[in-house]
Amino acid sequence: MTHMDYLEFASLMESFGITDRRFIAPLYSQLSEADGFGGDGLEFGAAVIKGIKPNDQLEAMLGAQMAVMHWAAMKYMRQVGASRGTENQELAVATATKLARTFTGQMETLKRYRTGGEQKVTVQHVSVNEGGHAILGHVTHTKSRMPVLKNSKDEMPALTDSRQAAMPMMGDLGREKQAWLEYAARKKSSP
Repeated sequence: MTHMDYLEFASLMESFGITDRRFIAPLYSQLSEADGFGGDGLEFGAAVIKGIKPNDQLEAMLGAQMAVMHWAAMKYMRQVGASRGTENQELAVATATKLARTFTGQMETLKRYRTGGEQKVTVQHVSVNEGGHAILGHVTHTKSRMPVLKNSKDEMPALTDSRQAAMPMMGDLGREKQAWLEYAARKKSSP
């Protein structure tokens, strides 16, 4: 491990939000040994980890990987400019592109890890053309990918089209049963 006094080490642990010295010391060493790091690069890596405010060791490790990936991507982007017109330019572009995509994937991974893989979609404005239909409410996709409409007393009522029968709402078993019976009857009577 690079020499660090106790106050620096305590400050680093506090900024990462992790108090286990058996984790922080090796992570710090790994950052200092990473290709291109040292000096300002080590401080950059620590600043990235601090910036993502890790909630646990996995998030801190991902932050370290993200810092190194960004550092490497920028290194190859500099090489793209330095190798203009040479045969090495294509390799530098391909490598920089792969590193940038990996960084983006790491950001998405961090987001999924923090949200438990759940997605939330919020519709803030709904525009309906003449003869169109709209449902107002909060729709959440569960892990089974089945949409669930959540009603709230403060929400606006759903828009309806007076030319058509109202659709049954989920949870209204009587209306759902009636809708299925009507559907089955129409299916039987059609050729």
